[in-house]
Formats: sequence, C-alpha cells, structure tokens
Amino acid sequence: TYTDPSLLCLVSEVAAATGSLEAAESLWDRLQPKRDHWVSWGLFGMTVEGPVSRILALLASSLGRSGQAERHFEKALDQARALGAGPMVSRTAYEYAEHLIRAGEADRKDHVSELLGEAAQIAERIGQSGLLELIRVVNEGVPVETSDTAGVPSVE
Repeated sequence: TYTDPSLLCLVSEVAAATGSLEAAESLWDRLQPKRDHWVSWGLFGMTVEGPVSRILALLASSLGRSGQAERHFEKALDQARALGAGPMVSRTAYEYAEHLIRAGEADRKDHVSELLGEAAQIAERIGQSGLLELIRVVNEGVPVETSDTAGVPSVE
C-alpha cells in the first residue's frame, strides 16, 4: 500500500478525472490526514503541486459530494491566495467553477462567473494559454466531447 502523499495526490487526480469511484473513495480516506498540507515532489520540494485540499475537492466532486467539494475548493483557494500562488489560484478557481456547473448549481451563476473571471485574469497575466482556452470553452458553452463533461451546461 502506497502512503506517499505526493503519489496519492497524483493518483487521486487520475481517479477523479476518470470517475473511478472505488479508487476515489479509498484515496479520499487516505488523504484526510494530510488535508492541511501542500503536495511537493523532490527531496527539497522542487516541484509544488498545491494544497491537498484541492485534491480532496476533486475527489469529493467525483463522488457527488458537492458540499464537501465546495468546502475543500474554498480552503484550497484561501491557501493558494495566502501564498500568492497565482498558477494554483487560477487552476483551482477554474476547477471550482467547473464543479459548480457540473453539480447543476444554477443559483450560483454569479459565483461561477467570479471564479472564471479570477482564473482568466491570472491566466492572462502569467501566460497560461491552455487554461485560457478551457475558460473560453466554458464561457462560450462549446461542448467538450469527453465522458465526464458530456451534457455540461454553459455559463451564460
């Protein structure tokens, strides 16, 4: 059984993205003790992947636990903003907005727009062209042909 938090977080992103519910549930339980930590790779943290709370948000979202996902997304955003980690703020804000759309949170349209606006502003400033394209797709309601995004409503 793997216990390295960095590896668990990497595998968790795959489980969340592919909809592997059994894996997501197991990883959710295993990452709970690290929920206040950040993920880094290398002997001296040469690569920082962000807060574990972001990973827990992705897992909760994939498991249909919207309330838990939102709490973890908010925590991850607070942590990233506090450290001035612009790339992590933009990525997490986009993922949070995407979660709200998928969860059918129609009454949260203003919050979705704020999150996408923050993500776009940072992404533009630091050159995250791939993220800017994802935000454009969401804003324009362009259908994305993947199994986990089929039928995702647009933000209008």
